[in-house]
Parts: sequence; C-alpha cells; structure tokens
Amino acid sequence: MRINFLVLVLVLFQYNWSIAQANEEKKDPAQAVLLSVLWPGIGQFYVGDPIKGTIMALGQTIFLVAYLDANSAVKTE
Repeated sequence: MRINFLVLVLVLFQYNWSIAQANEEKKDPAQAVLLSVLWPGIGQFYVGDPIKGTIMALGQTIFLVAYLDANSAVKTE
C-alpha cells in the first residue's frame, strides 16, 4: 500500500511539474492553493518552484508514513 501511495504522489508531481512548465506565463493563485490543499507542495510545483515543492511534499509524505506506521503498531498491540 505504501509503495502505491508513493508512486501516486510521484506521478502527481510529474503531472503538475509539466503543467507548470507549459503555463509559465499564467499562474492562477487559486489553483495553486487548491493543489496545495490536495497535497502540500504540489502548488509550489504549479507556480514553478520545484525545490520548495519537493521539500514540502517529502516532509508531508514522511510525516504521513510515520503516522500510519505508528497508528498500525498501536492497533496491533
């Protein structure tokens, strides 16, 4: 399950990065916010800042994986 989730996140990054590169001149702030609500960091990719987006998205992913792992450990005890 974790690998499928990480693959989905990476696909979303690639998709949004291509959108950002195709639309260099026109950026909608509302769309960036909506993308960031879906997953923190994706909005940064949209506006053309892939480094900041990667840092934010990886931080969120690490936090979520750690939370899910801890939560499953508690349920099994």
